[in-house]
Amino acid sequence: MLRKNLLRQWCKLSTTLITAMLMHTPAMAENARWYQIEVIVAQSSGIKDGGELLDRQAPIYIRNKGQRLTRLNAFKKQVRALGIADQDNQSEIANVTSNVLNTKAASSTAAKKRTVTKAVTLPSLDNTPYVALPPEYRQLNHLARRLKSAKNYSVLYHKAWRQPLVKTAKVDWIELKTGAKSGGRHTLEGRIGLRLGNFLHIHTELLLNKLRKQGQNSSQKTNNLILAQYKLWEQRKVRSNELNYFDHPRLVVLATIIPFVPSMT
Repeated sequence: MLRKNLLRQWCKLSTTLITAMLMHTPAMAENARWYQIEVIVAQSSGIKDGGELLDRQAPIYIRNKGQRLTRLNAFKKQVRALGIADQDNQSEIANVTSNVLNTKAASSTAAKKRTVTKAVTLPSLDNTPYVALPPEYRQLNHLARRLKSAKNYSVLYHKAWRQPLVKTAKVDWIELKTGAKSGGRHTLEGRIGLRLGNFLHIHTELLLNKLRKQGQNSSQKTNNLILAQYKLWEQRKVRSNELNYFDHPRLVVLATIIPFVPSMT
């Protein structure tokens, strides 16, 4: 029998990745279409604050943030751990099989056939959704470099990932937060939504927060942590393989949705 701690480790490490694979594999969702999504969010610093830009109401907090992308390093560690656990599993099964064969030499051939095991197929970037892809997989690196070199822009967020979409009225939201942090709030936070109907749709619910610096005289209430807040609330019908530009006095959003064929192995 396999050791209990090995089984426990196997279950813990495989739950997130294997579940994602089973739920989002084309064989399990025949109508699913896979896409590679890439999003750049940059802040414009060339415009002074004005009444028409500043949301004077109480600061917004998005509670239903959506799916969180798995970091690339975390994904690699999980896959590596799954591979090690699988090797240990195969090794222990081989030892058990060897003992059985030694005691039943007369029927060794039949026993070998009955005890052949198959290694687990490990997840990869080509068949696992919601994993932040490495920079070399991105298509908009040249635009990110141009924004970074521009005087009045700073890139706050640049991610690419893959995911399936099925025709539905429900928006598939991806959590987005980055930048300086104070009292649980970030400079940029919100979510990007994707939906597949008769056309592709992109939804943006983004908040650019001007945060009070740590140590300034304020209570820890959210309303006092944010000095100013800008929001980009928009939904748009888009086409795949095209660059989509969302304009805002304080934010620039660039997004692409490219069809992708996942690996079946």
